[in-house]
Amino acid sequence: MTSATGKHRGFTLVELCFALTIIGLIVGLGWPSLRSLTTSMKAQAEATAFAQQLQTLREQAVLAGLQQRVLIPFSDTIQSSARETMFLPDGTTQPVHVAFGMPSSPQASVDLDATGRVRLRTQLR
Repeated sequence: MTSATGKHRGFTLVELCFALTIIGLIVGLGWPSLRSLTTSMKAQAEATAFAQQLQTLREQAVLAGLQQRVLIPFSDTIQSSARETMFLPDGTTQPVHVAFGMPSSPQASVDLDATGRVRLRTQLR
């Protein structure tokens, strides 16, 4: 980094390669954790939005005295025990379980019991 005369000339190629290798290792080791965290946060946000939507539809069914049909979303990251359910005017429905996240380890779930109560469960990994 310094010459015989004491002037700074910059970094050597070996020093630059070493620094880039260290940066690459840090990014490479942190990438899976960051990806897992973003997947988990996305699943939790989807589950929260779905739980709020269910609660709103139940309230509308009770207030209007009408049935409210609910279609359960479907994708490779959403698993459900039913494709649809219906809120009756008294607020009751068929029990439904919807899991959000990867099929092997869902990060959030929404449970709808027969009384129409909505339960949101999340887990941050």
